[in-house]
Amino acid sequence: MTCSTNPGAQHTYIVPSSLYSTRPKPSSGQMLPAASAHTFLWEISLRLVPNGATVRTFGRLNSYNLVESRATLTAQHNSTQQQISVGTNLIEPWCTQLGSVYMALGEVDLAEGGLPVLQARVLTCVDGIDLPLLERAVLEQRKYLGIRGGHGKSKENP
Repeated sequence: MTCSTNPGAQHTYIVPSSLYSTRPKPSSGQMLPAASAHTFLWEISLRLVPNGATVRTFGRLNSYNLVESRATLTAQHNSTQQQISVGTNLIEPWCTQLGSVYMALGEVDLAEGGLPVLQARVLTCVDGIDLPLLERAVLEQRKYLGIRGGHGKSKENP
């Protein structure tokens, strides 16, 4: 299973800032992040989302360090493998399955000079999900919302 739809296809992803909500201040007392749309892992990796945005993404669990409460999710995009770091301190104890596909919900922390970090609030194993179909569904949803004047859109290059 791979995350890319068609290796020869070129896509331009337009990620409007209105698609994301920013995390509440720690003093607000909110435990759950604001509602979010699906975000591709490479959009986070390429820093196309704002710092503090609440996102839902998916990728393959590549590594997990219990001592540092840190995992790495990867996804193939075109010919490159993108990755993000996932902070797991809010969801531990956590039973991992390296190599499995996970869906994560949390807030993005764009630290300078390192991998973007997703502070996970939910991390669920979704092995067996059809990743190319999920990617197409997210793109179709963005296109539909763009036509309706909503929050997401995507544009394909010829």
